[in-house]
Amino acid sequence: MRRKLPLLLGFAFALAVLRYLRRRREPPAPERPPEPEPASPYAEELRRKLAESREQPEPHVAHDEEPSVEATIEEERQRVHDQARSVLDEMRGPELAEP
Repeated sequence: MRRKLPLLLGFAFALAVLRYLRRRREPPAPERPPEPEPASPYAEELRRKLAESREQPEPHVAHDEEPSVEATIEEERQRVHDQARSVLDEMRGPELAEP
């Protein structure tokens, strides 16, 4: 134990020094900002199409009557249960199927 404690403390000290030195370094300042890339000929056309599509109102389809959420959920639940029962009947075989 007496040998390990100084070794552990030395390792911790070395890590602390390394962290301190890394923080002290300043990142190099960029010499010159990068130049913007030239615009693609397709970019202007795409911007124009996007602006046109934003100007046009979206077609709205009016539904006469929305089905209730509860009815839709119950129908889906019944469909899933029926499907599961049929799969179970297939797995069990004809002799174990429910009457």
